[in-house]
Amino acid sequence: MGKNSKAKRDLKKKKSNNKSREKSPGKGNRSYEDVIPKIKDNLISVYKEYNLAELFLTLSISELWLPNISSPVKHTIAFNTLLSMDVSTFNNQKELKTYQQASEFFSIIYKILPNIPQMEDFVPEQDWGQIKIPWGDNIYRIFYGSSVERLYDYIQAFGIRYAEYPIILKQMDNVLILQDKFLSSINPVDTLSEQEFSPGHLEIPPETFWKACQQALTDTSHAFEQLISQTEKIFIKKSGEFKSINSLSELSNVIMEGLALPAIGVSIDNRVYPLSFRNMANVIIEHYASKKMDIDCSDAISNFISQRFESIIEEPFLLLSKKKVLP
Repeated sequence: MGKNSKAKRDLKKKKSNNKSREKSPGKGNRSYEDVIPKIKDNLISVYKEYNLAELFLTLSISELWLPNISSPVKHTIAFNTLLSMDVSTFNNQKELKTYQQASEFFSIIYKILPNIPQMEDFVPEQDWGQIKIPWGDNIYRIFYGSSVERLYDYIQAFGIRYAEYPIILKQMDNVLILQDKFLSSINPVDTLSEQEFSPGHLEIPPETFWKACQQALTDTSHAFEQLISQTEKIFIKKSGEFKSINSLSELSNVIMEGLALPAIGVSIDNRVYPLSFRNMANVIIEHYASKKMDIDCSDAISNFISQRFESIIEEPFLLLSKKKVLP
């Protein structure tokens, strides 16, 4: 589940080529150089001067700005570098409390982040709460556009597969609650942009969105507090607990496997902040897909069908023709 995006398909095809280049850096007239170590060093040199919580919120705003939806790999690098750093690394000498400070920070970071067209080669669905999903007794607004195609279908399939596992279903329920809370906190007008996006596009969010998004993220973190006791610990991590991505090969692998940012929340200074809204549902899906479980979802499938068709036959039956019983 969750591995059917165009980017992931292409990455799979190119995986062997990438490995061969790394093994033979001097092959031909060009010497292969992995850019990731240098990029991470440059990012760390910038990050360490700031406050961790302010850095996390600022990067989250950049990722959530709709025109930046087609640069998920850049934001993965930015987040992974930040969240693989130890908390003691940050010296809090600079602030990100004003829009001017954030804009200057974005200008620096965007120049460091690489163009990787082989990984950022499509523009996800550009949505902002227009898609809603029924879940239990509720209907939630969700983030639909992401690296996973047809995410709505995967969430529904998840509900069917784990219908007999309420604790597992609650993990997805938490994601949907958080997404709905955040999307309900921002006027969709603040997210609109008339320009056409291109793969890998990156731009500084406007001040109106920066202010609205910062408040919405803070409000959603408060909502997260009500869900922590019902959230599996593996889905909430602290800075320094994320495995550092140190090469292009590692980057392509974790993106293809859906493990680039394997959490839905980050704990900073005794507060849990939502991590990468558009990636949340896939984190839950991929985690449980990796578990070996004996699952019988026949009843859940039957219920799913009966809720959507006016007339069905619920019991076992045989199909007959005039000449024979059909198999």
